[in-house]
Amino acid sequence: MFDLTELKSGRYNIIYSHPEALHTKKIQEIFHSPVYQQRVCAVAIDEVHMISEW
Repeated sequence: MFDLTELKSGRYNIIYSHPEALHTKKIQEIFHSPVYQQRVCAVAIDEVHMISEW
C-alpha cells in the first residue's frame, strides 16, 4: 500500500482507484474526514473490465 499522508492532507482533488482499494478502514476514515470532504471534487472508480458491450 502507498503512503496515505498526502491523501489525508487533502493534496489531491481527484482520486482514481479500483473498488477494492476503497474498502479499507484507513480509506473510509479519510473519506469521512473534514479535509477530504472539503477538498476532493471527484472519485473515479475503474471497473471497465466489467463492461461486456460498448
